[in-house]
Amino acid sequence: MPLAQRCALCGEVFDPAGRSCRPSCPLGAGCGMICCPRCGHGAPQESQGLAGMIRTLLVRLGRTR
Repeated sequence: MPLAQRCALCGEVFDPAGRSCRPSCPLGAGCGMICCPRCGHGAPQESQGLAGMIRTLLVRLGRTR
């Protein structure tokens, strides 16, 4: 289950599932970018890749919300 993600631009907390930025993007299904539902700011999904591993570790250590 993906962790909630906070938008770096507006601070909105949202579930990143199904929040790909642009459905017309040719990378659509394989892209790790998501967009904030409030402001549209695009960012890498924190639950994937290196960012996901670091976030998981920090959550387990109790150092993030």
